[in-house]
Amino acid sequence: MILVQLRTRKKWLKAAVLLAFSQFCFLTGTFQAQAEETTPSQPTVETTEPAPVEAVEVQSVEEAVPATETSAESVPKTDAPTTNSKAVLDQTIGEAQNPGDSPAVIQPVEAEISPESSEESTSSTTQPSESAETMDTTEETTAKDKSTSELPASAKPSVEKVTDTPATDMEKPVEQPVDNKDTEETTEDSVVVSDKKENTMTDKEMKDTFVVTQPTNTRVRRAVTSTRAANTATVHEKIEYASNGLDWGSAILPNGTSFTYDGVSIFDVDGKIAFCVEPGVRGASGIFTESALSTYIKDANLRKKIALISYYGYTNSKDKSLNRRIATQFLIHEQLGSRFYGTNSILNYDAFKKDVLGLVSNYDKKASFNNQTKTVKVGETIKVPDTNNILKDVVKINVPKGVTAKIQGNQLVLTVTKDVSEKTSITLSKIKVMGAPLVYRKAGVQTVGLLNFNEPNDTVLNLNVLKQGNLEILKIDAKTKKPLANAEIKVTINGKDQTVKTDENGKATIKNLTHGTKGSVVEVKAPTGYVLNKTSKDFTIEANKTIKVTIENKEQKGIARIFKEDSKTGNNSQGAATLEGAVYGLYQANGTKIKSVTLKNINGKVQAEVKDLKLSSYYWLEEKAPVGYNLNTNKIHFELVYGDQDKETVTKEVIAKDQVIKGTIEGVKVGNKDFVDTNNPDNKPKLEGIEISLTSKTTGKVVKAVLTDKDGYFTFGKNSVVFDTYIVSETKGKEGYKLFDPFEVTISKQGQTFRYVLEDQIIEQQVKIVKVDQETGKTIALANTEFKIFDTLANKYITFAIPNDTEVTDIFRTNDKGYLVTNGTFTYGVNRYRLEEINAPKNYLLNKTPLVFSITDDTEPIKVINFANRQARKNVKLFKYEEWNKKKTPLAGVTFTLYNGEGKALGEYTTDTNGELLVKGLVAGSYYFTENAPLESFQPNTDKQAFTVVFKQNAPDDGETLLVSVRNYLIPPTLETQASNKEDGKKVIDPLEKVVIKDSVSYTNLFVGKEYTISGVLMNKATNAPILQDGKEIRKTLTFIADKANGTKDLEFVTNASALKGQTIVVFEKLFRDGIEVAAHEDITDENQSVRVNNPTVHTTAVFEDGLTVADPTGRFTLNDTVEVKEILPGKAYLVKGILMDKATGEPLLVHGNTVETSVGFIAKAENETVIVPFTFDLTDLNGREIVVFESLFRNDEELANHKDINDKGQTVRVTNPSVRTTATHKPTGLKVVNPLTKVTITDAVKYHDLIVGKTYTVTGILMDKAMAQPVLVDGKEVTSTLTFVAERTDGTVNLDFVLDARALRGKEVVVFEDLFRDGVLLASHVDITDKDQTIKIVNPTITTKATNANGGKEILALPNQTVLEWVKVDGLAIGQFYKLIVQGYLTPDGTPFEGTHAEKIFTADKETMEFLFEFLVDGCKLAGKGLSFSEWLQAKTEDDKEPFEEVARHNVDLTNKDQTVQIVEAPKPPQPMKPEQPVKEASMMPTLPKTGSEDNVLWIMIGMIFVLAAGLIGYDLYKVKD
Repeated sequence: MILVQLRTRKKWLKAAVLLAFSQFCFLTGTFQAQAEETTPSQPTVETTEPAPVEAVEVQSVEEAVPATETSAESVPKTDAPTTNSKAVLDQTIGEAQNPGDSPAVIQPVEAEISPESSEESTSSTTQPSESAETMDTTEETTAKDKSTSELPASAKPSVEKVTDTPATDMEKPVEQPVDNKDTEETTEDSVVVSDKKENTMTDKEMKDTFVVTQPTNTRVRRAVTSTRAANTATVHEKIEYASNGLDWGSAILPNGTSFTYDGVSIFDVDGKIAFCVEPGVRGASGIFTESALSTYIKDANLRKKIALISYYGYTNSKDKSLNRRIATQFLIHEQLGSRFYGTNSILNYDAFKKDVLGLVSNYDKKASFNNQTKTVKVGETIKVPDTNNILKDVVKINVPKGVTAKIQGNQLVLTVTKDVSEKTSITLSKIKVMGAPLVYRKAGVQTVGLLNFNEPNDTVLNLNVLKQGNLEILKIDAKTKKPLANAEIKVTINGKDQTVKTDENGKATIKNLTHGTKGSVVEVKAPTGYVLNKTSKDFTIEANKTIKVTIENKEQKGIARIFKEDSKTGNNSQGAATLEGAVYGLYQANGTKIKSVTLKNINGKVQAEVKDLKLSSYYWLEEKAPVGYNLNTNKIHFELVYGDQDKETVTKEVIAKDQVIKGTIEGVKVGNKDFVDTNNPDNKPKLEGIEISLTSKTTGKVVKAVLTDKDGYFTFGKNSVVFDTYIVSETKGKEGYKLFDPFEVTISKQGQTFRYVLEDQIIEQQVKIVKVDQETGKTIALANTEFKIFDTLANKYITFAIPNDTEVTDIFRTNDKGYLVTNGTFTYGVNRYRLEEINAPKNYLLNKTPLVFSITDDTEPIKVINFANRQARKNVKLFKYEEWNKKKTPLAGVTFTLYNGEGKALGEYTTDTNGELLVKGLVAGSYYFTENAPLESFQPNTDKQAFTVVFKQNAPDDGETLLVSVRNYLIPPTLETQASNKEDGKKVIDPLEKVVIKDSVSYTNLFVGKEYTISGVLMNKATNAPILQDGKEIRKTLTFIADKANGTKDLEFVTNASALKGQTIVVFEKLFRDGIEVAAHEDITDENQSVRVNNPTVHTTAVFEDGLTVADPTGRFTLNDTVEVKEILPGKAYLVKGILMDKATGEPLLVHGNTVETSVGFIAKAENETVIVPFTFDLTDLNGREIVVFESLFRNDEELANHKDINDKGQTVRVTNPSVRTTATHKPTGLKVVNPLTKVTITDAVKYHDLIVGKTYTVTGILMDKAMAQPVLVDGKEVTSTLTFVAERTDGTVNLDFVLDARALRGKEVVVFEDLFRDGVLLASHVDITDKDQTIKIVNPTITTKATNANGGKEILALPNQTVLEWVKVDGLAIGQFYKLIVQGYLTPDGTPFEGTHAEKIFTADKETMEFLFEFLVDGCKLAGKGLSFSEWLQAKTEDDKEPFEEVARHNVDLTNKDQTVQIVEAPKPPQPMKPEQPVKEASMMPTLPKTGSEDNVLWIMIGMIFVLAAGLIGYDLYKVKD
């Protein structure tokens, strides 16, 4: 065998050398033909050393691109074959090949082998599977152990290193498994590492040794070690013979061979029962390699069947006899292809077979109540019948806590307790799960299996447990404990309220409440005559019990309260009397006395009360009157009646009024002498109009004042003075008389009377007259100022005796000290006397004004009178004004300070309403005014207003007035506005048809007293234009007289806001005076001027109670719709109404024939509110539906807004249905056509639908040849791409990039096929070969050209300045792509570039075919007989910025095209040589094009073909040897 392998390797080496040499020949010939043409670089292949035997990690295609050299840290993904010769094991058990067929054998091939070659194979293994279930799904590991036994002994050592460490954790194949259940089992990826040294194998060997292709969409962790053993177990074989000495049976094996079982091998694996799964192969004991059963038998149904036969036949049978074990083995062999035509009678095989196969066929049948839901109450026992009659096969019942279950015949009997959950389930298993199905293999001997089956095929019964109890509420009297009817009780359960009323027995009952329900009860209406009990009591319902809650009520009591008042003054007693101390008796209506009470002052009221009275009729009776009052003998009746239930007591108040004790005080008032005739002492006049006052000594206040009549009589009224001690005083006397002294009087008895005669004294004084300066007030010490005094009452001048003389005189003179004193008295008189000056002091003006004086007080013996004179003076008048529109307006209230010539301030003065101020009495001198402060709204005037006062001799001009005029200027007025809703003063209004907007216009610097006009208009902020209503602007005008400089006026605008939802209204205002605009406020952005029209909106987000937007249809769910309400008014009441819609039909969703609706009311606390609207409904039978929540916002039964978008995802919940859709484009340009470049990147935008957010998915793609409907092959490999991503949303897009060399795909259309996987399972595909979105076209540009002279001919003259036209037509362009067209002329047959014939054109293709004309001026001198031929190159824009263009087409580079050539011919008469002015159009410097090659290229190509033929013959020889 080693020689065969060596020979084979040498022949492969020969073939490789021949192929390499032939390739060299071809390349040499090609390079000779095109010396400088660039070709893509070929990959360098290096022989790599095997990876070290250690743990490595194989990256996915995104993370580890296959390379020709492997590092010590990783094993690259590769399509190269493995040297594991175990791959020849039959891989078709359960499929194409019968289980008993012999495995294929590698035929030895003679070859030479070096000693080292047998030691260079690399063993590989993966981590053991996490569970046996994992191995069961791995269906690509059949290329394993069995071929080892067929190899020569010399070859075994190198192979055994591999077979002892099999991969037990394999990736599933691309083909779909037969049994869908297997696709649900978890798989792990695995890799078998190939030996890179074995690189001369045939194609068939490479195919046979291929075990598992490394998946490109996963990362696999492997542990490889040369010293660690694989998963192994010890298999024990024992041959058993029939007890009757006969053969066990005979059969036709799967390979057609007849076989008789004289003895049968029975097996166990580490003590566990195993069965032969390879009929006709000898058995053995020893160490076997373990793997999943699915690696040996790939037919899932077959695996299931033999596992169930193993289970029912023997492993779970009570009969553990040898005969039954042999019968079970035979029945398993039958399933694996054997046909028994005779069996030992002790097996009773036919009956056994019928029984076991009956159980197997019945395995998939479940109980008739599978997946049903039964409703049961706590403590209740129910029986659930099974019409499928499978309960007898149940081996295990799995029950939750609180449930007991047993099987009686064909019924399942269940009992539930209060510990059970409300929703639970019971599972019934038909088999016992004993572990994972495994096979154990060893080279050359029988394969045995632990035929376990790990699917118990459970029947599920769902339970809906009703945990119900009752609630009983008892209402009783708190004292007597008697039941109370008609009490209303509020019961709150789960946040919902209901009201119940107690019956005649004082009871209210609520039945059938769920166990564990918590709630509370509280009384909301008490029985008549009782006080409401506001105490809330909690309760918890217990299953099958009545929870009792007792609520007691207190009987309502009464309070009788009496207040004592004065019959006239109410709460205030009169005089010295007091209301306190009265004693009253309380009596029942029948006269029965309750008790006596004494009234006291409490909080300012005299009162008493009696508590704890039953509700009835009563009366009060006064037994003792208070001090100062008369006893009241009247009864005061009242009644205590039932009041508010929230009050423990009711109070009845009454008022008792008493009469105070009163007496009489009176008298006569006279004067001591007559007012004029003062000399008669007997003339005592009676004084009329004298006021006598009565003052309470108790209170200190005047009780009453009276006036005397014409006879001087006074009285305080008959029996009108109340009980008290008083002070009698004269509070208003007779003019000229003094008041008498006060005295005391006491009234202590009813009807008491006091009488008095009261006398007053008359008033008289002397007079002293002093002459003073009018300004200074100082005495003018000048003598002989003369006066007269006139008595107006006597109508004559007063005369007195001259001092020290007997004469009398009526002229009185001052002494040199400036005063005089009369030697007689003046009697009383108001303004009775007139003092007249008849001679003034020197330098003073005569005071011609008499001084009237009075004698009214004699507290001082002499009355002093100052008589003033002043110096001669003048006046000054200042006129202050404002001038507007050529009119002067006086300014009142402006204050000025007057200064004298020395700068001393003389005083401040303010202009009057006429704008004038007048300063009088200025003595001679210089003066000036300064304005202290301007009026409000006016600018200050800082100028000094100067003037001079000058008198004539002897001051004849005394009193003249000077005039000073001063002008002020106004400060420009300003406007500020504040707009709001008149109704509530807010800045936001509802969109109503009639809204009043109030604009408060604040102004400054107005001229008080002037008329102004404010004119306003409503503006739309969005358009900055007036709002039109019925085509008219909304304006308002207000004319007013400014009463102050700064103020505010309100303008009201009435508008229809319903048409302005969401708009902002801005009020523009202007201020006019006399029709002239003086101020404006028109800022469209001013918030103060703005009022926003509310535009309520509703936005909803629907999720189920678990926060997801998807849910299974498994029963009742609560859908919570979060409703975001915006732009509403705080404090207002709103209602949100919702209904569920079927998105598919656009109609309301019907659940059990009913719509699902709900509503939630709320009072807005802010502009934006969030409301949770819950919908609880049954999802059963709504599979695949998309449910949309529609919500509407109401206020006062008027819909303000709604959210009814049937396509709104935020309102939608649904059931998933994954799908993908793709769109392929050129990545750099986004176009659907690309150029045939070395590197082309195609991006496929994969739109996925209905994925679960947060889950990991894998998209794998492949490029397909549309014409062939086969994968695109580039360098023999498919073009694929893989992307693993986490879904960030349900629908989205991921991009896969496919990078390929498109040069060999000219003119083709490639289609991107995509598959979507999750955990290795195919979820969706998009593989439509005709889908244009998935299609990319690779163009095939071509160039057609024609060269002519200027006239279209093919000749030019050998002269200067010859015109050559080059017509270029380019076909097959990719529209939208960027190109460069290069033209170069060459002389033929020389092949040398011709100067001045090079041009370039860079352009973007706007159509598939484009034409260009190049014109050249050439010098043909001395070139007669030669040709000028043009070559063209078309380059396309690349994806590489360093090499921006790449050639995609060329034309006439061999210079043989006649259409491209013009001939240069001799001119009849050579012209004078000329130098061309412009040799080329659109020319730029470019590298020269390649020269044509040498003529020996054909020879090299022929040599290469000979060596290819030789290599082919060697390959054919190797193929024959292989077969």
